[in-house]
Amino acid sequence: MIIVDTREPVMLARLISEMCPVRRELLSQGDYLIGGILVERKSLRDLLDSVASNRIMVQMQNLKECQVKYLLIEGVLNWQTIPNVAWLCKTMNRITIEYGVPILWSPSMKQSAYILYSLLGRESSHSNEIQRMRKKVPIARRQLGVLMALPGIGEASARRILDVFESPGRFLVAPRQEWEHVGIGKTRRRYISAVLDEAYKS
Repeated sequence: MIIVDTREPVMLARLISEMCPVRRELLSQGDYLIGGILVERKSLRDLLDSVASNRIMVQMQNLKECQVKYLLIEGVLNWQTIPNVAWLCKTMNRITIEYGVPILWSPSMKQSAYILYSLLGRESSHSNEIQRMRKKVPIARRQLGVLMALPGIGEASARRILDVFESPGRFLVAPRQEWEHVGIGKTRRRYISAVLDEAYKS
């Protein structure tokens, strides 16, 4: 059986269900749970957006503790249309080397279904991972994740912030001039302030 996160496309779940049993469930980590294997799926557009916002690193940090995990990228990559190829390549290298997450590429949703189904054969040797993946994520890791979701804040910066301010809440309510104490200059303060203060527009 493949457990599919409820936020994933219905069409992809339906394609998988043609090959094996599927159950839709809200997952705290990843998008697909295949025995003890956890898969984070991203469309190409979502990948580029999450790289730009640094959200991808929060998600990879959450996957880091899982023994068997994959990042599945869906879509045909045209390097000529990528605004910052060097930054994307650097991020892909970090995902593979620093976080130990292998990357699978799929040109289409149908191919993604086949790839996910192909992982089902490995599930029996990793079934003991299921319960561990459903355990509560440690609060320290969640705190890092909150800060790393802010533009320009990587893991090193997030840890420095927590060392000084002790919690994300204290950092966010502190006078923004004090952010300089943790190496956040005017440019990054401006970007972060825009994310925090500007009115949401759908």
